[in-house]
Amino acid sequence: MKEEAIDDAISRSETIKYLNDNMVWYDGYGELADDDEKLKAITDLVNGVPSVTLTRNKGHWKRTTDAIGHFVWECDICEWQQRFATNYCPDCGAEMEIEE
Repeated sequence: MKEEAIDDAISRSETIKYLNDNMVWYDGYGELADDDEKLKAITDLVNGVPSVTLTRNKGHWKRTTDAIGHFVWECDICEWQQRFATNYCPDCGAEMEIEE
């Protein structure tokens, strides 16, 4: 099984936690920040959230027959069988290629 990294992802729960811990709605003078200042503060906070690296499994459709002898494609990761090869396995979500 081959995995492919998906760049620039952040954890939703970690982002919410980070924003709750670091939210600044006041300017440097103790006054309530205006909308532009709030947007900049939120943007700065989101950019400060640590990133995570997600991966997507890469699998192959292999040609086989089902229990009654019909031609099917089988996912080499989860063994899902179907009549047509598609770009993704509907069972495990792997990005698929046809096995040569």
